[in-house]
Amino acid sequence: EQRRRGAAGPMLAEEKAAAAPAAGAARHARQQLFLQVAVAVAYAAGTLSLFRLRSWKHRHGMLLRVLDARELEGIRDLVQPEDDADDDASSEIDSLLSPFSPNLLFGVQIDGEIVGVDTVRLDGAVGYFEDVKLAAPFVGYGLEEALRRFALRSAVAAAKQDIRLLRHLIFAWNRRAGRIAASTGMDERARWSYRVLDGGPREYRALVDATCEFLARQPCQRATQVRPITSHPEILAALRRMSDDGILLQYWDVYDLTPESVLQLCSGAQPCALQQWPELDMDEWEGLEDFAPLSVRNCNLESTADLCSFGEFVDRDGPLGTLCTFTLYCSRSSYRVRPASCDAQALAHVRHWLELAHRLSARSVVFFVTDCLQDIMVSVLDCSPECQMVLFEHLIERS
Repeated sequence: EQRRRGAAGPMLAEEKAAAAPAAGAARHARQQLFLQVAVAVAYAAGTLSLFRLRSWKHRHGMLLRVLDARELEGIRDLVQPEDDADDDASSEIDSLLSPFSPNLLFGVQIDGEIVGVDTVRLDGAVGYFEDVKLAAPFVGYGLEEALRRFALRSAVAAAKQDIRLLRHLIFAWNRRAGRIAASTGMDERARWSYRVLDGGPREYRALVDATCEFLARQPCQRATQVRPITSHPEILAALRRMSDDGILLQYWDVYDLTPESVLQLCSGAQPCALQQWPELDMDEWEGLEDFAPLSVRNCNLESTADLCSFGEFVDRDGPLGTLCTFTLYCSRSSYRVRPASCDAQALAHVRHWLELAHRLSARSVVFFVTDCLQDIMVSVLDCSPECQMVLFEHLIERS
């Protein structure tokens, strides 16, 4: 019996070894089949959308065109949700109808009636899209994508000025806006996580305690010492060193990282004393000592070894009270080399601003972090992974 079992052992091992390639081939075949089915479904969905859009063109008079603000008097009833309690949607529509709106307006017209609009707010040579607004009965026929493509093609001619870039800043949970931006050829440029705190001092104190508990376990405390940077040239240099994308996100607004934007955002910083900074590119700062932006903000920059935080306190009317808002910047290269230290520095910055918010009785706090810091925000500060802002861009090709 023992001899028989001993002989059966090698035979069973040989059978398993022979069967392994066949099992691997079968698994590979199933994966290939799944991939082919997924591609076929995606192709069929795209073809169906294109067919439905073409069908609309034949069955209805569809026209894409640049609109005048005076044509939008009846658009409220078309694009406003049935639930009138949606104040956010209402305010967006009101902004479209405002005579002071600087937006370019593009519309899709069906059988002579405007059923959807796409808008671009101009800021110099950069245009900023808002979400496409389309009447509910017309959703699902590819009209939103067609309208966005038309806006991308027509923005320069409609603006009658030089536009080099078109952008759309969206919430990551807004799948519809993300789908429209990605499917119409806009590229993702940057991504930030965010957290909104409106529970007052008690909520701030709880997060401060969480950061203190984490930081107490860190071996190196020197790297987490937060210090202010107070001159314009130093602020610009620090932001450039710690911001990979060359983009600033300050309380839902996007800025290119330039001397002009630093002067605009840091109105309370020390003036540019260019003679004290021989290493600066003088051409870049030429003529900016007397620069006077149309609007200013009073942001402050705080720095640690590898991170900086850029923020401000905003006095708001009525029950809203004071707002504290800041953004954390960290280069991906620094995070790859020193992830634990960068995590600790990020929490030190958050603690610094929350303690300030508590001391100044801020009613709410909104902060943003670059994408490489998302994990520490989720694990220690209980930020939702869904709470992200995504910036899409489309570079205008020169003819």
